[in-house]
Amino acid sequence: MPPPLFQGNCNYTAITTVGTTTVNQGGVNPQAMQGVFYGYNAVSTGTAAMGMTVYDIYVTVTGTGTVTSTGTLMNGTATAPGQVIPAGVQGIGIRYRGSLVFVTSGTAGAGNALWD
Repeated sequence: MPPPLFQGNCNYTAITTVGTTTVNQGGVNPQAMQGVFYGYNAVSTGTAAMGMTVYDIYVTVTGTGTVTSTGTLMNGTATAPGQVIPAGVQGIGIRYRGSLVFVTSGTAGAGNALWD
């Protein structure tokens, strides 16, 4: 039986292309879909570095409708295989409230977005 999440392990999503990748789709209710973003682990690199910006895109319900907000969780550059780019304090991560979205640029490599 696998160990329960949040106890020394996390989910991962492979990032292998340059562009926008929604890692975890959030919901309208901020209490319904919260998670923790831990960072990025580079598995391989392309011919040059791959830059990345990670966003938390969340919707707040107001008395007259909704407001969509975007928070930046991390900016980083993957330059070598085995490199770990932590979000916040390594091993603790940053809580996100909505959709966890990666935007990458430069030369595509391969790596894993680490999240719960």
